[in-house]
Amino acid sequence: MPHPVAGLAPSVLTSSGASDIVSYSAISRASTTRPQIYVRRADIGASLAAYERLLAAIKSYTTATLAMSQASSELAGALEECSHIKGAHSCGEELQAAGGLHYLKSNYDQVLCDTFWKEISIPLLSNLDSYKATVHERQMLHERAVAEKSRVLKDIERKNQREGKKRERDLSSYRTMLTELQAHVDELEELKLQHYHEVLEGEESTWQYISSKIAMLVRVQSEICDRIATKATVDPVLESMTSAIPDPFDSYGPQKRDGELFTILPPSSFASGAIVNEEFGANEQVVPEEQQDVHEPSSTETRRIFSESGDESDVPRSLATSKSYSSLFGKRPNRHRVPISDTTEEDDTEEIQAQEAPDSATAE
Repeated sequence: MPHPVAGLAPSVLTSSGASDIVSYSAISRASTTRPQIYVRRADIGASLAAYERLLAAIKSYTTATLAMSQASSELAGALEECSHIKGAHSCGEELQAAGGLHYLKSNYDQVLCDTFWKEISIPLLSNLDSYKATVHERQMLHERAVAEKSRVLKDIERKNQREGKKRERDLSSYRTMLTELQAHVDELEELKLQHYHEVLEGEESTWQYISSKIAMLVRVQSEICDRIATKATVDPVLESMTSAIPDPFDSYGPQKRDGELFTILPPSSFASGAIVNEEFGANEQVVPEEQQDVHEPSSTETRRIFSESGDESDVPRSLATSKSYSSLFGKRPNRHRVPISDTTEEDDTEEIQAQEAPDSATAE
């Protein structure tokens, strides 16, 4: 008779009927080992489809690269033939250098095709066959084990029902039966979790292998591109040819305007100063704040200026606004300034008295 799983304790039984089942802790030892990701049959089917699509794309890429190698070889041969024409005696050396570059590219494309076929396609095809066989075998074994455990559980349930009908069951035998039933349930749960772990490990190992092959492909491609690019700087003829032609990829970028500076640095003080000089005049001399002749107009003076000009932009700024502007841009705006006059206060007094005179006459 199997023993109950360690760490699980049944609750106290009641004297009701067969509906009272021993409850175990919701957290069992099997539940603590659950995988982070559950890979099910649909996920495995998607994995197989992606694997097969990758192999088909690699095959198409290999075929296209082989055709590109042949085309580069034909272009190199045509350039070499053109270099021997009498009319091309002055540029024959350049044509031969260009043909040699395309011969080099053709050879590298053949090396890339060979790498695709021997180092990537064949190993991945072999791994796909073993991957399919492993998935099928694992699934069959799991289904067989689950069916066996389910059969044992059904046998225990039928045995319990027969003993209940005969009324020969006591509390001790009932508790023993429930303990045995719970042990089989835990074993079934552990079997399922083990299957999920095996499936996840198999998927991870398969795609890690694919990733390693793709990494090798990327390394080969980058090395080939670097060697072809280096050829244009090492060969003196190719270097003179490339230096005489501007970069063709500059036309795809944004158009540069005169007076602009290209920088990756954040905006700094020199940029803001240039904007201020362009906006407010670069020839105007900045006067220190303590030497500036600033006059803060009164409310009456402000109303008079606004009524005469009719433009709000001509109203002078306050001292606080002028200080804030100068702290940001290093100068004061070209706003309307009211000159300091000794008669300013007298004019204000006369205007106030003139306004108060009609009011006093009316009151009398």
